Amino acid sequence: MSVPTDEHSTTEETHSTTETVVEELLKKLRAAAEPGKDNRVSARYPVAIPVTVVPIDESGEPIERPFTAMSRDISTSGICILHTRPTNAKQLIIILTIPGKPPAKLNVDVVRCRAIGRFYEIAAKFTSRMNS
Repeated sequence: MSVPTDEHSTTEETHSTTETVVEELLKKLRAAAEPGKDNRVSARYPVAIPVTVVPIDESGEPIERPFTAMSRDISTSGICILHTRPTNAKQLIIILTIPGKPPAKLNVDVVRCRAIGRFYEIAAKFTSRMNS
């Protein structure tokens, strides 16, 4: 395996690969958006922040190990997150960290979980806020 001697070349190749992956993801996200098929009652806002996700059962007990996902967008009625693996859980606790405030623990019902390129989009609607 040869190692490039030009540092600039390595940076350009890494940027190109990253750009290709991001472009692929954006293309899939746009295609999945299906204009005209939005059933939301609230306006959504794009926001990309890490969130902790705890899959739970109907009684609120964890059924899988917590994982960190990235939010895609949020509204007053729900949230969409991206992760590298799907979930079969019908309910989740999503923990949002807001600077200067205690973490917000939110119960959600999973509306859908679908593959988007290399990631999984998990869309959920808020059901209630739990005590922090």
